Amino acid sequence: MKVLRRNNNMMKTYLEAQHMNHQLAMEQQKEQSNKLVAALGKITDAITKIADKK
Repeated sequence: MKVLRRNNNMMKTYLEAQHMNHQLAMEQQKEQSNKLVAALGKITDAITKIADKK
């Protein structure tokens, strides 16, 4: 019984760590996507300004 409890606690700790890692990865991916969208917006604005001058 003691071994089962210890294994259960280890598994719980492992799963919590995996969950936290997954959340962090998702947040980082969202941040990178937001930066990419912002950069593409700036490029679009620059191209629009160039096109308007011609």
